[in-house]
Amino acid sequence: MGILPKVFLKNITKNLKQGQKHFSSNIECLAKEDVYVARTLHENISSFKDNTYKFKKDFISKIWDTNNTKMWWVKSLSSYVGILNSLKGYSKSLKSISETTTEYIDNNHEISALEIKSFRKLDTQLAAIYDEMFTKIKKRDFSEKFENVDKLRLKLQKYIQQDMERVQAGKVSVQSSVFYISLLNEVKHLLLEINAIQRRCWELDLKK
Repeated sequence: MGILPKVFLKNITKNLKQGQKHFSSNIECLAKEDVYVARTLHENISSFKDNTYKFKKDFISKIWDTNNTKMWWVKSLSSYVGILNSLKGYSKSLKSISETTTEYIDNNHEISALEIKSFRKLDTQLAAIYDEMFTKIKKRDFSEKFENVDKLRLKLQKYIQQDMERVQAGKVSVQSSVFYISLLNEVKHLLLEINAIQRRCWELDLKK
Protein backbone atom coordinates (compact mmCIF):
# COMPACT_ATOMS: atom_id res chain seq x y z
CA MET A 1 0.00 0.00 0.00
CA GLY A 2 2.89 2.38 0.69
CA ILE A 3 3.16 5.38 2.96
CA LEU A 4 1.30 7.58 0.47
CA PRO A 5 -1.66 5.57 -0.89
CA LYS A 6 -2.68 6.50 -4.43
CA VAL A 7 -6.31 6.98 -3.41
CA PHE A 8 -5.24 9.50 -0.77
CA LEU A 9 -3.13 11.50 -3.22
CA LYS A 10 -5.92 11.30 -5.79
CA ASN A 11 -8.32 12.93 -3.32
CA ILE A 12 -5.79 15.64 -2.45
CA THR A 13 -5.40 16.42 -6.16
CA LYS A 14 -9.16 16.44 -6.66
CA ASN A 15 -9.69 18.90 -3.81
CA LEU A 16 -6.88 21.22 -4.90
CA LYS A 17 -8.18 21.26 -8.48
CA GLN A 18 -11.63 22.18 -7.22
CA GLY A 19 -10.10 24.91 -5.08
CA GLN A 20 -8.18 26.27 -8.05
CA LYS A 21 -11.37 26.41 -10.13
CA HIS A 22 -13.29 28.12 -7.32
CA PHE A 23 -10.64 30.82 -6.91
CA SER A 24 -10.58 31.57 -10.66
CA SER A 25 -14.39 31.76 -10.73
CA ASN A 26 -14.33 34.11 -7.76
CA ILE A 27 -12.05 36.52 -9.65
CA GLU A 28 -14.38 36.49 -12.67
CA CYS A 29 -17.42 37.16 -10.46
CA LEU A 30 -15.59 40.13 -9.03
CA ALA A 31 -14.62 41.43 -12.47
CA LYS A 32 -18.22 41.19 -13.71
CA GLU A 33 -19.68 42.33 -10.35
CA ASP A 34 -22.20 39.49 -10.65
CA VAL A 35 -23.68 39.06 -7.18
CA TYR A 36 -26.00 36.19 -8.18
CA VAL A 37 -23.18 34.06 -9.53
CA ALA A 38 -21.05 35.07 -6.53
CA ARG A 39 -23.73 33.83 -4.12
CA THR A 40 -24.01 30.50 -5.96
CA LEU A 41 -20.25 30.16 -5.98
CA HIS A 42 -20.13 30.90 -2.26
CA GLU A 43 -22.62 28.08 -1.62
CA ASN A 44 -20.45 25.72 -3.69
CA ILE A 45 -17.31 26.73 -1.81
CA SER A 46 -19.11 26.24 1.51
CA SER A 47 -19.99 22.71 0.40
CA PHE A 48 -16.39 22.23 -0.71
CA LYS A 49 -15.21 23.22 2.76
CA ASP A 50 -17.64 20.77 4.37
CA ASN A 51 -16.40 18.01 2.07
CA THR A 52 -12.77 18.56 3.09
CA TYR A 53 -13.83 18.20 6.72
CA LYS A 54 -15.68 14.99 5.85
CA PHE A 55 -12.66 13.69 3.94
CA LYS A 56 -10.55 13.94 7.08
CA LYS A 57 -13.15 12.25 9.27
CA ASP A 58 -13.76 9.41 6.81
CA PHE A 59 -10.08 8.79 6.18
CA ILE A 60 -9.18 8.48 9.84
CA SER A 61 -12.21 6.28 10.52
CA LYS A 62 -11.24 3.97 7.66
CA ILE A 63 -7.75 3.51 9.07
CA TRP A 64 -9.03 2.17 12.37
CA ASP A 65 -12.08 0.34 11.05
CA THR A 66 -10.02 -1.76 8.63
CA ASN A 67 -7.46 -2.70 11.28
CA ASN A 68 -4.75 -0.69 9.51
CA THR A 69 -3.09 -0.08 12.86
CA LYS A 70 0.31 -1.34 11.85
CA MET A 71 3.22 0.48 13.42
CA TRP A 72 4.04 2.48 10.25
CA TRP A 73 0.43 3.71 10.13
CA VAL A 74 0.60 4.82 13.75
CA LYS A 75 3.90 6.62 13.20
CA SER A 76 2.64 8.27 10.01
CA LEU A 77 -0.81 9.22 11.26
CA SER A 78 0.27 12.66 12.50
CA SER A 79 1.57 13.51 9.01
CA TYR A 80 -1.68 12.40 7.39
CA VAL A 81 -3.69 14.43 9.90
CA GLY A 82 -1.38 17.38 9.20
CA ILE A 83 -2.12 17.15 5.46
CA LEU A 84 -5.85 16.95 6.08
CA ASN A 85 -5.74 19.86 8.55
CA SER A 86 -3.91 21.94 5.93
CA LEU A 87 -6.55 21.00 3.38
CA LYS A 88 -9.20 22.20 5.86
CA GLY A 89 -7.29 25.45 6.35
CA TYR A 90 -7.04 25.82 2.58
CA SER A 91 -10.80 25.42 2.14
CA LYS A 92 -11.44 27.82 5.02
CA SER A 93 -9.37 30.53 3.30
CA LEU A 94 -11.25 29.93 0.03
CA LYS A 95 -14.54 30.31 1.85
CA SER A 96 -13.36 33.55 3.45
CA ILE A 97 -12.31 34.91 0.03
CA SER A 98 -15.70 34.02 -1.43
CA GLU A 99 -17.61 35.40 1.55
CA THR A 100 -15.73 38.71 1.46
CA THR A 101 -16.17 39.01 -2.32
CA THR A 102 -19.90 38.28 -2.22
CA GLU A 103 -20.48 40.83 0.53
CA TYR A 104 -18.41 43.44 -1.31
CA ILE A 105 -20.34 42.99 -4.59
CA ASP A 106 -23.68 42.77 -2.75
CA ASN A 107 -23.06 46.20 -1.22
CA ASN A 108 -22.42 47.66 -4.70
CA HIS A 109 -18.84 48.56 -3.90
CA GLU A 110 -16.52 49.13 -6.83
CA ILE A 111 -13.07 47.73 -7.49
CA SER A 112 -10.62 49.32 -9.87
CA ALA A 113 -9.62 47.85 -13.23
CA LEU A 114 -6.01 47.94 -12.02
CA GLU A 115 -6.83 45.66 -9.08
CA ILE A 116 -8.81 43.27 -11.28
CA LYS A 117 -5.82 43.09 -13.62
CA SER A 118 -3.58 42.24 -10.65
CA PHE A 119 -6.00 39.54 -9.46
CA ARG A 120 -6.02 37.92 -12.90
CA LYS A 121 -2.22 38.00 -12.99
CA LEU A 122 -2.22 36.42 -9.54
CA ASP A 123 -4.59 33.69 -10.75
CA THR A 124 -2.11 32.82 -13.52
CA GLN A 125 0.76 32.71 -11.02
CA LEU A 126 -1.26 30.46 -8.73
CA ALA A 127 -1.91 28.14 -11.67
CA ALA A 128 1.85 27.58 -11.98
CA ILE A 129 1.99 26.59 -8.30
CA TYR A 130 -0.92 24.17 -8.68
CA ASP A 131 0.76 22.64 -11.74
CA GLU A 132 3.95 22.17 -9.74
CA MET A 133 2.03 20.50 -6.91
CA PHE A 134 0.11 18.21 -9.28
CA THR A 135 3.40 17.17 -10.92
CA LYS A 136 4.88 16.34 -7.53
CA ILE A 137 1.83 14.25 -6.65
CA LYS A 138 1.80 12.46 -10.01
CA LYS A 139 5.49 11.56 -9.71
CA ARG A 140 5.14 10.99 -5.97
CA ASP A 141 8.33 12.98 -5.52
CA PHE A 142 8.28 15.74 -2.92
CA SER A 143 12.03 16.04 -2.39
CA GLU A 144 12.52 19.40 -4.10
CA LYS A 145 11.59 22.66 -2.41
CA PHE A 146 8.44 24.48 -3.47
CA GLU A 147 10.24 27.45 -5.05
CA ASN A 148 7.22 29.05 -6.73
CA VAL A 149 5.43 29.41 -3.40
CA ASP A 150 8.23 31.45 -1.85
CA LYS A 151 8.50 33.61 -4.96
CA LEU A 152 4.78 34.37 -5.03
CA ARG A 153 4.69 35.17 -1.32
CA LEU A 154 7.29 37.87 -1.97
CA LYS A 155 5.29 39.15 -4.95
CA LEU A 156 2.14 39.40 -2.81
CA GLN A 157 3.92 41.82 -0.51
CA LYS A 158 4.93 43.80 -3.58
CA TYR A 159 1.29 43.83 -4.78
CA ILE A 160 0.19 45.22 -1.43
CA GLN A 161 2.82 47.96 -1.54
CA GLN A 162 1.82 48.87 -5.10
CA ASP A 163 -1.82 49.20 -4.10
CA MET A 164 -0.97 51.46 -1.18
CA GLU A 165 0.89 53.65 -3.66
CA ARG A 166 -2.21 53.69 -5.90
CA VAL A 167 -4.26 54.95 -2.97
CA GLN A 168 -1.78 57.73 -2.29
CA ALA A 169 -1.86 58.68 -5.97
CA GLY A 170 -5.67 58.69 -5.96
CA LYS A 171 -5.90 55.90 -8.54
CA VAL A 172 -7.97 53.61 -6.28
CA SER A 173 -10.24 54.24 -3.29
CA VAL A 174 -9.30 53.36 0.27
CA GLN A 175 -12.34 51.06 0.45
CA SER A 176 -11.29 49.18 -2.67
CA SER A 177 -7.72 48.89 -1.42
CA VAL A 178 -8.77 47.49 1.96
CA PHE A 179 -10.82 44.82 0.18
CA TYR A 180 -8.03 44.05 -2.29
CA ILE A 181 -5.40 43.67 0.43
CA SER A 182 -7.71 41.51 2.58
CA LEU A 183 -8.02 39.05 -0.32
CA LEU A 184 -4.26 39.04 -0.87
CA ASN A 185 -3.77 38.17 2.80
CA GLU A 186 -6.11 35.21 2.40
CA VAL A 187 -4.09 34.10 -0.63
CA LYS A 188 -1.05 34.12 1.65
CA HIS A 189 -2.90 31.62 3.84
CA LEU A 190 -3.70 29.49 0.78
CA LEU A 191 -0.01 29.38 -0.09
CA LEU A 192 0.96 28.46 3.46
CA GLU A 193 -1.49 25.54 3.44
CA ILE A 194 -0.36 24.30 0.01
CA ASN A 195 3.24 24.49 1.19
CA ALA A 196 2.33 22.61 4.39
CA ILE A 197 0.67 19.83 2.35
CA GLN A 198 3.83 19.47 0.27
CA ARG A 199 6.02 19.41 3.38
CA ARG A 200 3.92 16.72 5.07
CA CYS A 201 3.96 14.62 1.89
CA TRP A 202 7.76 14.94 1.90
CA GLU A 203 7.85 13.73 5.53
CA LEU A 204 5.78 10.69 4.60
CA ASP A 205 7.97 10.08 1.56
CA LEU A 206 10.99 9.81 3.84
CA LYS A 207 9.27 7.08 5.84
CA LYS A 208 8.86 4.74 2.88
